[in-house]
Amino acid sequence: IPGGGTAFVRCVKSLDDIKPADDDELAGLNIVRRSLEEPLRLIALTGRSGAGKDSVAATLVRHRNYRTIAFADALRAEIAAAWRIDPRMLQDPATKEWDIPALAVGQCGDTHFIAQHQQTGLAEPRSPRWVMQRWADYMKLRHGQAHYAETVMRWLRRQVGTGWTRLVVTDLRF
Repeated sequence: IPGGGTAFVRCVKSLDDIKPADDDELAGLNIVRRSLEEPLRLIALTGRSGAGKDSVAATLVRHRNYRTIAFADALRAEIAAAWRIDPRMLQDPATKEWDIPALAVGQCGDTHFIAQHQQTGLAEPRSPRWVMQRWADYMKLRHGQAHYAETVMRWLRRQVGTGWTRLVVTDLRF
């Protein structure tokens, strides 16, 4: 819910004025405090391209010790492995539309993907956007529509399991 945690967070400060009478009241107060802060432990950002999601996430990382993940992180990692390229080739917004020879279908190490797309020309340079769209569709057909959501959930669980409690998903998709 956009802004749904703001009211809770504002209430936390008022708890500072409460003086618990004993350890039981202190424990109860701490439970309430943690419950009110919970919406800030996992933040998911959504919005149009260029809306500032990555800037918000960078601020949270720099000033509030958050860790970030994007649905596109797994996608870029899969493509980088399949094409044996540096994933940074897929990140620069300025070059997302550029046709790059290293991203030709024939350069992919996944023979099933090549077979599915050979009619488009194996040697034709492809843009990062073209490859990312086709690869995501291909992986969702192979592993189910929730493939990337499940990947993000596994990452979130791993982070929580290692003690991280402040996490941001920078490109929530629904």
